[in-house]
Amino acid sequence: MTGPTDAELIRLLVDCPDMATAFRRGMAHERGDLLAWAIRRGARLLAEQVERGAHVGAAKVEPAPAPPRRFPVLGKDGKRVPPVPWGLLAPHEEQAQRNHGQTLEQLAGRGGLGASEMLAILERRPFRAMAPEESCARLTDAINAWNVKGSHDADPV
Repeated sequence: MTGPTDAELIRLLVDCPDMATAFRRGMAHERGDLLAWAIRRGARLLAEQVERGAHVGAAKVEPAPAPPRRFPVLGKDGKRVPPVPWGLLAPHEEQAQRNHGQTLEQLAGRGGLGASEMLAILERRPFRAMAPEESCARLTDAINAWNVKGSHDADPV
């Protein structure tokens, strides 16, 4: 005799919350082993269904929002600065074009920019080489200021 499928066990747990509650309280001795097995085997599938927005009970569970997009930082600078929000650089697309002759999308596709290159774009000036410590510190300040503002409308530098 084969046992119930994962989907049947999940339906049992979702549609009969009193059985799941009874199991958690230790009152479902006869079905306890089956429910324990269902919880172990069905947890993954249930989590996947919830992530896809499956209905659980009467409420629809919304999937988590996608993480914010980050702009890649080249070389060792990437270890020295926090993740660079895409939205920090996006308003400065024209300066990126002037400095590098490429869009931000193209630059990201080629691996990103160094800290001093990003700083030049944010400060709306031509690129000039800077000491890594200075460019990373100033870029970190700009990122932190942008994150604190919340509205992300104003320039960080």
